[in-house]
Amino acid sequence: MQKKFFLILAGEPYTEYYYKKFSILRKKDKLIQIKVWCLLPLLNRNIFDKYFPKNQHKIYKDKNFIYIENVTQLREEFKKLPKYFYFTNFSPKFVKSLLIERFLYLAGGKKIFLQFGGIPQVNASFIEKLKFRLTNFNFLSIIKILRVPINFLSNLMIKILTVNPNIYFVPNKFWFKKYKKNKTTKNVFKINDYEYEVFKNLKKKENKKNLIVFIDEMKESPYDHDLYWGFAYSFILDSEEYWKNIDSFLKKLQIKTKCDVVIAGAHRRRNRDFPIKRKFIMNKTPELIQDSKLVVGHSSTALHYAILFKKPILLLDMYAFKNKHTDFLATKKFCELLGCTEIHLEKFLKRNNEFKLKNILKVDNKKYNKFIKNFLKFENSYKITIWDKVLSELKFNKNI
Repeated sequence: MQKKFFLILAGEPYTEYYYKKFSILRKKDKLIQIKVWCLLPLLNRNIFDKYFPKNQHKIYKDKNFIYIENVTQLREEFKKLPKYFYFTNFSPKFVKSLLIERFLYLAGGKKIFLQFGGIPQVNASFIEKLKFRLTNFNFLSIIKILRVPINFLSNLMIKILTVNPNIYFVPNKFWFKKYKKNKTTKNVFKINDYEYEVFKNLKKKENKKNLIVFIDEMKESPYDHDLYWGFAYSFILDSEEYWKNIDSFLKKLQIKTKCDVVIAGAHRRRNRDFPIKRKFIMNKTPELIQDSKLVVGHSSTALHYAILFKKPILLLDMYAFKNKHTDFLATKKFCELLGCTEIHLEKFLKRNNEFKLKNILKVDNKKYNKFIKNFLKFENSYKITIWDKVLSELKFNKNI
């Protein structure tokens, strides 16, 4: 059997987070060759240097994980591609990266759509967005209005350049139905949700720790905002004020519950870049949540671990979310789907409100189970891992 070639376009370095997520690089297989091109240095060098400076992250090395620094290097890598191959794109969806997609397609590549996460995107109609923006008019609203023609042209270019996938790998029935109903889409395969797979692989143990875990999302400097918008997030959120309020709230929780508070650090947070004097623990989010009595956050997909472990969830809303519609909607959506408690952070602290632990620490098992069933797994979860399923289809399925 002829050896297959599978190319992954990545948007971030080979950090510990991606070392775990891209475990495919550690699968030695005689029938398929894996290569990863990290496009971020080419797409946006400033963002690459800002978020991943030297000696601030643990970066793994692998001969098949290549950083594309410039067009010349990209051209040389193109020359090494075989006549036929597969590729998937995890890099930022810029015109540059989609042009690379298009050239890969013209060079003989078949595109794979690989969906790791289960929850559907939170969308709003144009009228809803307009009403929200007018109700919460601010500096960001002006920028959004000025960018309308730019965004229109950019979205048009993205639509034109995006290569339609030949093969789909999806983690739940929501995504399966979405792509299966398209009559032109034939190759749709079921895989595990990534968080569900991590959850299944964690060793079961008796919970003896009394932890409150706050999920850090780096709200003071969100990567995606910086990458796609290119201006300081301080127009939306005062970093110092945000962390001061988070710290004050966690202190109240600590006194009330008599539990230790730890912060599950965002995977892009740099070493020693800790905005408050609390314990930040990096790259251990699933394990921390497994040991927790309560999980506090906003709308991170790490909340999936809390749902899978059936942990109480407390969501924090804040004034800054009124400035960013997606944050506002995502927090509301989690509350709606899970029946968990939501607290408006600044209002709570200003009024010095008290909360009933009994209400906060309850879990609506019916809603949690429904969420897991709809968004985090198929009816019969698979023992085979995500990457094993992908590689198996690429190697042996003659129809793709």
